[in-house]
Amino acid sequence: MRNTIFGGAVGIVLAILLVLGFSSVFTVYETQQALVLRFGRVIGTPSQAGLNFKMPFIDTVVFVDKRILDLENPPQEVIASDQKRLVVDAFMRYRI
Repeated sequence: MRNTIFGGAVGIVLAILLVLGFSSVFTVYETQQALVLRFGRVIGTPSQAGLNFKMPFIDTVVFVDKRILDLENPPQEVIASDQKRLVVDAFMRYRI
């Protein structure tokens, strides 16, 4: 009887440790930047790609892509000040 109670308690403790372990580790890839936030305030920015650690259930991690991104708008018809119609095709490239 004592072995089953002891085994159950050990199983529960191992499950809790496993959940805490997985929730305290995050991976930053080379194409990303990460911000570690504690209650909404920035407390760190991991400088290198790889495996990083945070406080479980307290810190959150926000990932930002650091590659060059582009935004392409569909062509739009605009009326100029001299009442002529112009077709404007715009695009933008940016990096955060």
